[in-house]
Amino acid sequence: MSISDNGGTRLDPWYGSYAARAHEMRASEIRALFAVASRPEVVSLAGGMPYIGGLPLEELGDMMKRLIVEQGEVALQYGSGQGDEGLRERILDVMALEGISAHADDVVVTTGSQQALDLVTNIFIDPGDVIVAEAPSYVGALGVFRAREATVVHVPMDADGLIPEQLDETLTRLKAEGRRVKFLYTVPNYHNPAGVTLSLERRPQILEICQRHGVLILEDNPYGLLGFDRDPYPALRSMDPEGVIYLGSFSKTFAPGFRVGWAVAPHAVREKLVLASEAAILSPSNASQLAIRSYLDHHDWQGQIKSFREQYRERRDATISALQEHIPEASWNVPDGGFYVWVKLPEGLDAKSMLPRAITARVAYVAGSAFFIDGSGTDHIRLSYCYPTPDRIREGIRRLATVVDAELETVRIFGTAGSGISETVEFPAPDLN
Repeated sequence: MSISDNGGTRLDPWYGSYAARAHEMRASEIRALFAVASRPEVVSLAGGMPYIGGLPLEELGDMMKRLIVEQGEVALQYGSGQGDEGLRERILDVMALEGISAHADDVVVTTGSQQALDLVTNIFIDPGDVIVAEAPSYVGALGVFRAREATVVHVPMDADGLIPEQLDETLTRLKAEGRRVKFLYTVPNYHNPAGVTLSLERRPQILEICQRHGVLILEDNPYGLLGFDRDPYPALRSMDPEGVIYLGSFSKTFAPGFRVGWAVAPHAVREKLVLASEAAILSPSNASQLAIRSYLDHHDWQGQIKSFREQYRERRDATISALQEHIPEASWNVPDGGFYVWVKLPEGLDAKSMLPRAITARVAYVAGSAFFIDGSGTDHIRLSYCYPTPDRIREGIRRLATVVDAELETVRIFGTAGSGISETVEFPAPDLN
């Protein structure tokens, strides 16, 4: 049999051999931006990259050297599928800041919380099963859900997070339609991309609604310790250990390069997560786990988080003041933690079609359509203030304002903004100044 007999094409001779779900996979709009947004002449307000320069890099270098010299035979070897027990014990200390009481046996260490998302989805979702998620939702979660052939149903949010009445109404409707909801996916703190936080008043309401409907909650919480002006809110997991799977990560509070996250789940679920993880990767990296454990044991990690909070607050303030100065026609939230500002563009503008002209103007953002399963949300953009310096943020928003002004002029003259999709984007030459 020739390759062409198997449904291949000239561009991809194995096209006809893929599983059906592979044809539904698509590139993340954020990842697609990286090649351009990482160029030094472009001010990237797109990726949620932590400010690694704020870490004590020389001390961490010494720590890594000691780790290899003193524990190299363990660090460079295979490890437990559930993760290093010593690190799991220290993760309990981290979660205690949000009121979570657990046992180390409840914790499964993963390759970042992204793998934890995939593992949970893998063990719960059959094709066509329903996942309820906030509107908008984290783009990385939507990618996992799509790859696992789930049906995502969005529930609206407002300034206080997920709206309980809307959640109850949605779950009731789905049950009446005979559609099985496997879990609610939520980012309750400093939401990605919306920047809002689920209020204290709403947390028990969300739990009660899900308990009544028999729906598990998947609580994704990478930003919970990065509030600017208050102590962390209690995690949903702290209020209902049997009804919530909690996902945590060191990517935002320490460094994403280690790729260490974790899941905390009820006992029976925990067992299946370990089996699924072993099938996927055998075991998480021992070197990364021991590095994180050493950092937690020997460094002032809470002081480092406090330093990050101050740095990100300064960047948040620069973002808001620049928006007020340069794009007053837009509207936005003012986050009290995390990495993101969710901006509603002036009437008539389309964030996705405007993006090529923004790149030409040497500024990058993420169009709101990335955060909705149906591609809606084109009237919004997500701005990430975590990585650029305040001066770069202000310059980036100044550049963005020139693009917005040009689009508004097009709307004024022609009644609609240009599509931008068919245009050839001329990426700028490097800025040598």
